[in-house]
Formats: sequence, C-alpha cells, structure tokens
Amino acid sequence: MADDSHEGNATEVQVDDETRRKAEEQVAGIDKKYEPGARPTVTLPGTNGMVSGTAFADMVDENGEMKGDSSADA
Repeated sequence: MADDSHEGNATEVQVDDETRRKAEEQVAGIDKKYEPGARPTVTLPGTNGMVSGTAFADMVDENGEMKGDSSADA
C-alpha cells in the first residue's frame, strides 16, 4: 500500500511581482513568435507540403538543410 502520510503537504512557492512580470513578458514573446504568419515558412523539396515537410524559413537554407548543421559538412 502506498504511503499517503505526506498527501496535502505541498508548499506553495511565492513569486514576487517583478519576477511574475518578467515571466509574463517572456511568455508573451514566445507566444508572439508562434502566432500564425509571424514567421515565413517554406516547403521542403520532395514533401508536397506535408506537415512534416514544412519548416520555418529562418531555420533552413535554400537547399532545405538546417542552418548551422555541421553534420551536413561531413
């Protein structure tokens, strides 16, 4: 049988207003980045536009390779 003796003893973390405000700003920035149309997309060659073949244009080069991917050079 499980030990339930600690059930309900969770401590609540207190967050000050400044920390909460900064976190809300960060979340808003992340949300804005992923709004529809916020970043251009490209269809990768050979995928016919399938969801798995769609990427943010700033993440791939003109050949469909991930930007900064050093394994492509090997």
